[in-house]
Amino acid sequence: MSARAITVVIPTYNRAALLVRAVESALAQTVPPMEILVVDDGSTDDTAAVCARWSDPVRYIATPNGGVARARNVGIAHARGEWIALLDSDDEWEPAKLATQCAALDAAPDAPWSITGCELVDGDSKPIAGRQGYEAVFPIFSELRESAAQYFAHALRSIGDGLYTGDLYEALFRGNVVLPSSTLVHRSVFDRCGVFNPDFRYAEETELFHRVAAVFPVVVILAPLVRYRVAQAGSLTSSANTHKLIANALKSLDQAATLRSPTPSSQRAHQAGKRSLLLRMAYARLSERDTRGARRAAAQVWTHPRAWGILAVSLLPAPVLGGLHAIKKRVRT
Repeated sequence: MSARAITVVIPTYNRAALLVRAVESALAQTVPPMEILVVDDGSTDDTAAVCARWSDPVRYIATPNGGVARARNVGIAHARGEWIALLDSDDEWEPAKLATQCAALDAAPDAPWSITGCELVDGDSKPIAGRQGYEAVFPIFSELRESAAQYFAHALRSIGDGLYTGDLYEALFRGNVVLPSSTLVHRSVFDRCGVFNPDFRYAEETELFHRVAAVFPVVVILAPLVRYRVAQAGSLTSSANTHKLIANALKSLDQAATLRSPTPSSQRAHQAGKRSLLLRMAYARLSERDTRGARRAAAQVWTHPRAWGILAVSLLPAPVLGGLHAIKKRVRT
């Protein structure tokens, strides 16, 4: 795969300072991309002035504010490369990210898209203490009590040390494992499956890549090749948006179930994924002290033991519930 074949698409909104790190990490790739498209989603800061410092292969595209899904779609539409790599403006790549994916995709020629692991970093790009990688970002691994290596070894076929390929469609019912900044996707995938749905302002990657997985096999790389900056203020993945993310993930899950003829195993995975999301929704509502919303979500999976616990806690008096939240915060601190 030649360097001239890759377009990097970086959507951004009021992230001028962090954007510099993202673009520089794309420019520093050992397999340099043919172009880097910065799609400014109606920023009101000095993003345009910051982008003026770069010449080719960086191109600046200004567009009215419409959300990250629409901004990515603008970049994909303008891309001249055969392959498209997505990079969010508050994330960064390791220098060998694209080179590693190119080699892995060459080893699995039937797979036209790839994802990688990540390292969680803070605002200063320093690694965050605690769990890292797929296990830190995606709840599915904690819920199943499996490492990413164990999970992908069950779902896919190993093609090397930390490399897996195969059909991810059914596994994605259990939970999303696709970080947008880790993806490298052949243009034919978007031609066949479509691009991001702009109606999904949250969990847009969950919706798209389940569509993709219904048609095309993937290559998964365990190596942490993305520096993933966690939950900045105003981020779509901040805790304030948890219930919105889950609501869209539930909608995406039901849509994905219609993409293939159901099988007993896919139906079991669909129901397990839906149960997991509803429990997360109930817990998120409870954390927001929305006891009625917590009960409504938990009631949909009332046979699960955790649902009974949430239902019971939701009936506690407000002062007691507030005290439990305070204790939880102190324990986490």
